[in-house]
Amino acid sequence: WEGPYQVKYPSGDLGGAGDPVIAFDRQGNAYAASISVNIEEFTIRNAVGDAAVSNIPIARSVDGGFTWSEPIASAESHIDTGQAAVDEEGRTVYDLFLPFLDKPWVTVGPSSEDPDKDVIYVTYTRFVTILPVFFLFEVEAFVLVPRTETSIEMVRSEDGGLTWSDPVTVSPVVISTSGEDAPKRVVQGSQPAVAPDGTLYVNWMDGTDDDTFKGLAEIYVAMSEDNGRTFVTNRASDF
Repeated sequence: WEGPYQVKYPSGDLGGAGDPVIAFDRQGNAYAASISVNIEEFTIRNAVGDAAVSNIPIARSVDGGFTWSEPIASAESHIDTGQAAVDEEGRTVYDLFLPFLDKPWVTVGPSSEDPDKDVIYVTYTRFVTILPVFFLFEVEAFVLVPRTETSIEMVRSEDGGLTWSDPVTVSPVVISTSGEDAPKRVVQGSQPAVAPDGTLYVNWMDGTDDDTFKGLAEIYVAMSEDNGRTFVTNRASDF
């Protein structure tokens, strides 16, 4: 072993946050994916705050990992304050969306449309914590019961990681809320793989509504024959 050789994170971010994974194309180029983090500010009426957001940067090495290119964000998360709505108690509630991209995985394989061309695929988990906020007497902000949505997303590059597609949601979008009897379903741990004919497979763990650690989780696999544009999904046991 030699090194370590440091893979860069985007210069505009605060730092790297782990979960590194590396894949090679057929020309011997290496692609390293990981998480980088930053802080974004938000404003809801007179309330001001900030929260962590994350990107999934990709760096490329053409010399076996000795040096790495400046990373490019394959996927990014940004805070959204949403739209105001009136709840059943007549309060004006603002949904604050706090996204975080986690657990990336990368693979490279032949295009299903052009077998001589490689496609880079990155999958990850998109967490979105949704905080319903209302204002008492138009002054003080209060947060109602939050909920968290998770889903598996995928992006792809067909030009060696220089540009990336818009995210495609591969899994169902599932919801976890607080409370003893509330659903706590989570999808996590995706891994993509490409068959020799260019068919893309993505698997992940679905915790089901019985929570992640009760032994009732299921493994799902999604298949795409059009370079990740559309997917067909089944439980792994159904294949």
